[in-house]
Amino acid sequence: MKQAFVSAARPGWWILTTCGLAVLLLGLLTSGHWAHRTAERTAETLESAEIRQTVSVAGRR
Repeated sequence: MKQAFVSAARPGWWILTTCGLAVLLLGLLTSGHWAHRTAERTAETLESAEIRQTVSVAGRR
């Protein structure tokens, strides 16, 4: 009986392990150097004069 339970539980542990590794990978990708560079580029784009001008013109309507 014990052996049957262990055998039945094994796929669940593999699923749990895979999900944990996926969360770890996503966490590393979203907080690593690549993510920080992407955030900096986005901030620079949003701070450009062209964007500020577009926003100010749209705000006057």
